[in-house]
Amino acid sequence: EQQVGADMLVMEALNAAARVVFHSTDWGWLLAELRSNLERELDFSAEAENTARLKASLAHRRDVEVPGVIQQLSSSRILTTEWMEGCRVSDKAGISARDMNPEEVGTTLLSVVSEMVFCTGFVHLDPHPGNVLVRPRPYLDVTHAFWRRLGDCLFRRNGKEPQLVLLDCGLCCELPRPIRTAYAKLWCSLAMGDHKGLRAAAAELGVAGPHAEAFPLMLRRSELSREQRQAYRQASGIHSAEDASNALAQLPGVLLKTIRTTTLVRGMARDLGVSSSRRWQMLTQYAAICPTRELWEGKMCASWWTWVSAYARAFSVIVWLATISNLC
Repeated sequence: EQQVGADMLVMEALNAAARVVFHSTDWGWLLAELRSNLERELDFSAEAENTARLKASLAHRRDVEVPGVIQQLSSSRILTTEWMEGCRVSDKAGISARDMNPEEVGTTLLSVVSEMVFCTGFVHLDPHPGNVLVRPRPYLDVTHAFWRRLGDCLFRRNGKEPQLVLLDCGLCCELPRPIRTAYAKLWCSLAMGDHKGLRAAAAELGVAGPHAEAFPLMLRRSELSREQRQAYRQASGIHSAEDASNALAQLPGVLLKTIRTTTLVRGMARDLGVSSSRRWQMLTQYAAICPTRELWEGKMCASWWTWVSAYARAFSVIVWLATISNLC
């Protein structure tokens, strides 16, 4: 802890020096986030709480597991959990050797993270390949095995059904419902090319003016051509590191971390063979479901117009997904 504190002081001093030379540049907000994250990662009692909460929030899914914490052998300095076997989610050779389909693993990863971001609101912020294992899903009973085999025959699936194992829950966050709903609207608007909806959702997130045009750069950078990226930079008014810092500082900290997480997972899914259109479909599907699911579960007090608009938006997105699915 002392070493981490000393390192943070050095970085803060360098940031202060940079502000003297480059008067408008200030990355202090980023250093504050980094300090907060490091403090949480070093507190194993907080990680134990995160692990239990994440396990409970995903308990309804059989394609993901979170090792339980052994409380008697854990403290603020030591964390002991159940042992679970598996290979790294990035190990395509290991996945294939266990008779699983890497593309199905990538789709499952996208599905799990999308549900955390858009539905449950409790997000694992560090799902890099070292923190995500994959193994053949254990069959709970004969009935489960029968339906899986029947599905394999009907849909011509090959291999065993994968199950993810999420490790290291030290860095998690609660994505508040207003931010989660606005982010879902933004994602659907971006996917459908609705610039008016994009600006409205960005305004709900505290990003006003031309900086709203920076979202396509953050969420779709790898899928844009060089010319498209340049056009978005011009439209958003981001021409330097100073402009980028000012634009990012407008975003809620939890959303910035969430965007980083979804970007990381999309890259991992791409490496596992999931197509660009399928990655977009998965994320947009959950973004469309988010508001309607909360209405149905009674988590939002809403008028009849809110119900109609939410379901209409979900329906339009689902129709759009079906259209691009047929085209791809």
